Amino acid sequence: MDLFLLSIIIVTSSTLIYSYYYRKNILTDNVVINYSQTFQGLLGIDQQPPNYFEATKILRNEIEEYRVRNDQLLKNDSRFLQIINRELEKGEINYKSFMKMKELHALHVGKR
Repeated sequence: MDLFLLSIIIVTSSTLIYSYYYRKNILTDNVVINYSQTFQGLLGIDQQPPNYFEATKILRNEIEEYRVRNDQLLKNDSRFLQIINRELEKGEINYKSFMKMKELHALHVGKR
């Protein structure tokens, strides 16, 4: 019984330690992406982040055309499209929204 209890404690503690370091690596990767030379190369002369507005607008229009032909978008995808529409109205699209839009486009439109 003592050996069983000891093994449970060891497995639990090693899982917690691994998940802590894994989360720390993910956070570090995000910082590296934002400060990488590739990302810096995308910045304009005035060092402003790139504007993904037009690209997101094109992807959104293609997904809307797909939705008209095939009504197979999930509820979460429709909700995300509503969020994107609001962001497009404001004229502010960030990298995270653009990448999610690319994934959604590849999932639905790219498989034809």
